[in-house]
Amino acid sequence: NADAVVEVTRRLDGLPLAAEIAAARVVAFTPAELLESLEHSTRLLRSKDPSLPGRHRTLESLLLWSEGLLTPGEQATLRRLAVFAGPFTLAQAQVAAEGPEDEPDLVPDHVWSLVDHSIVLADTATGGTRYRMLDLVRRFVRRRLMESGEEADTALRGGLMFATQVGPRHASSQQWSRVVAADLDSVRSVAGVLYRSGDSRAIDVAGELSVATLRYLDGVQAYRVAISEAEGWLGVMPARPVRVAVMSALAMLHLRADEVTEAAQLAAQAQELKSDVGEPSWEPFGPERARGEVAIRSGRPDDAIAIAEQALQTSVGPRGRTRLFSMLGRALVQRGDLDAAAEAYHGELEASLELGDDMMTTIAQANAAELALRRGRPHDAAEHQLECLALARA
Repeated sequence: NADAVVEVTRRLDGLPLAAEIAAARVVAFTPAELLESLEHSTRLLRSKDPSLPGRHRTLESLLLWSEGLLTPGEQATLRRLAVFAGPFTLAQAQVAAEGPEDEPDLVPDHVWSLVDHSIVLADTATGGTRYRMLDLVRRFVRRRLMESGEEADTALRGGLMFATQVGPRHASSQQWSRVVAADLDSVRSVAGVLYRSGDSRAIDVAGELSVATLRYLDGVQAYRVAISEAEGWLGVMPARPVRVAVMSALAMLHLRADEVTEAAQLAAQAQELKSDVGEPSWEPFGPERARGEVAIRSGRPDDAIAIAEQALQTSVGPRGRTRLFSMLGRALVQRGDLDAAAEAYHGELEASLELGDDMMTTIAQANAAELALRRGRPHDAAEHQLECLALARA
């Protein structure tokens, strides 16, 4: 039962009081049963030792006692910080925790007070200070946030902040990837709250966070995780432009997983929905790209070429050009027209460099390298591949 014991200890954040109370419960529960109970509540953790002070009889009592030591402003900041599922910076705390009754410059003082009370922990190991709550504390405080009626507004402030910092309008650069990785748990948590709110503006912000998350997971090749998350989001997302973007992204993820039938169905549905509600300006030609990629995988390069050429006749920004030229180049290679493919790949590389998107530039360099090799130009192929390798490793 070692694995269960370790997981129980992790779930209790290694708190001595929590571990002591849990250990006393193994006379009635196996560690596995105790772990399953902790998935739903910590109310099982009650000590029967009459010598302990009341606040040490249950974790709930201890947290209530600790909360009572705080000022009303500190309590408000604490519950609003529960919107973050992971570590956060002081600047992020100021955005999420600022309320109508507070001056913005009071939030840092509140955070530092919470650190003094050991309710919030400060971590300086990453080079810049980030703050976090123990999981048990956050679950308790999250209930407080929900009970206060502030959850939706707090999540919207956090969501707008994350959309500004890592949303899909940003190029997928190395810096972007590092920021997403640091805030991924909080981005997911905030998006979930925004979807549940049912507010149109909140859902649009949640959609931006979802697409950014999928783009990151695609970049680190966590395709199965991304597919599962996208399917969950689509289950709660109404027919809005952001849904077109998520459906198109999911279609591409199914292609990554060699699931062409699923991708084809989603691409067609996304195209139909786009004709009804449109698509976000920051995610252009998502359905067309997915349909073209399906056509290439299905051995129909002429269909993909027609889709790309028709789209390129419209006003297309650098993100759209990068995707369309990439698709056009692969379709032309499949058809055997290598000279025309070289022109398309040149357009792809130019557009990706203009956009400043490292992930797209990596793909463009790889495409150019493969084509140069096919055309008998190994020196050119090596130059492109070395650029691709440097970006991919970064």
